[in-house]
This record gives sequence, C-alpha cells and structure tokens, in this order.
Amino acid sequence: MNDERKRILEMVSDGTITPSEGARLLDALGSSGRGRDRGGKPGRKTLVEASAMLSEIGPMIQETMGDIFRGSRKQDPLGSLDFQEYDSYQGELPEGRDIVIHGTMNRGKSISISLGRSEDSQLRASVDGGEQPVNLCENKGRTMVMWKEGNLSVQVPDTAGSVTVVSRGGTIEATGLRVPSTLNTMGGSIGIYKPGASFSAKTMGGSLDITIDGAWSAGSKAKAWAAEYQ
Repeated sequence: MNDERKRILEMVSDGTITPSEGARLLDALGSSGRGRDRGGKPGRKTLVEASAMLSEIGPMIQETMGDIFRGSRKQDPLGSLDFQEYDSYQGELPEGRDIVIHGTMNRGKSISISLGRSEDSQLRASVDGGEQPVNLCENKGRTMVMWKEGNLSVQVPDTAGSVTVVSRGGTIEATGLRVPSTLNTMGGSIGIYKPGASFSAKTMGGSLDITIDGAWSAGSKAKAWAAEYQ
C-alpha cells in the first residue's frame, strides 16, 4: 500500500470522510490520469502523484469534488440524530463533557470554524453572528454540533473534556484552547495558536500554522498530507 492510499484510509479511520467517500475519492483521483501504478496491472490508474495534486486542488475541493466529501444523506450517520436548530446557542456545559463538531457543506457553499476559549463554563456557538443556523444535540454523553454553511464560532469552556472537529472542507482555527483538541479537515488549512493542552491536527490538501507558547503541553502531533511534526 503506498503512502497516498494509507493517508486516505487514515482520514476514513478518524471520521473525516466515510468509507464510501474514501473509495470514491480514490476512484476520482485515479481517473484523473495524474498517475499510474508502478509495477501493477497495465493501465491501472493510481495516486502516484496524489500529494502534489492534492496541494493544487485543496482550495478547489468544495467546487470540483463536493459530492465526494458531502456524501449522500443515506450515508450520513448524523442524519439519524435529533439535532435542534438555533440562531445562536449558549448553555452550561457539564464538567468533563466532550464536544464533537461536524462541518458538512451545503452544495455550492463554503464553511470554516473558529474555536476560542470561553471565560466561564458556558458553551457558545453561532454561525456568522446568527445569520445561519447552528445545530446541536446530545448523543452518548457528548455534545454534538453541526453546521453546513458559513463561519462557525465556538467558545469552549475549560470544563470540557475535549473538543473534536471533523470538517469536510474549510479552514479550522483554534486560539487559546485549554482542553485537548482533535482537528481534522479535508481541503482546508488548520491554524492552532497558543494552545494550553495537547492537540492532534490533520489536513489533506491544506496547510498548517501553529504558534506555541509556555502554556502548551507535550504529546501533540500534526499532519499536512505528506509532512508530520511532533
């Protein structure tokens, strides 16, 4: 298995894309003709040049390959959850509660997320100042947040157990978080600024920008397609 295929399987494993979407991504990139199998069956197209290709198409994923990353409604595991729609949300977060945030783009739209530190025990979330809806639900002891369009702003209290973001496109920025974070995006960049806890970051087709000060703790890692920093 070459490195490119392994990384796509990693994105499937961490939930950034579904297994079906991963298979479709491999097929779509292979059919582009950018690379062919070395030593495999004649005529079989593969991802030999996928690293360079993803670097080129990362900003264009939403437009050129949106169907792959959105997937169908039937394949979306979030579709079975009972989300409530809010213009903006503010509520007490139980101590130790994990926050899981999913970005799933509406067709032809763009998404991004900004995470910041809450000064109290309140979780706050809104999209473009309340102009677009944000959806929340409780599932298996976790607070689930989902949005489909625009920039989502979330203030995370220090009482949270952790925060996980899985975004199918769009940028992720996290500033001053004091809880462990896992940040994954397909086709967007990740910025992590002055974290006060461990983090894991992974982007396919985007860049990484990390600023660390004395509040950071060890045990973190970040990947940008072909590069890894620890």
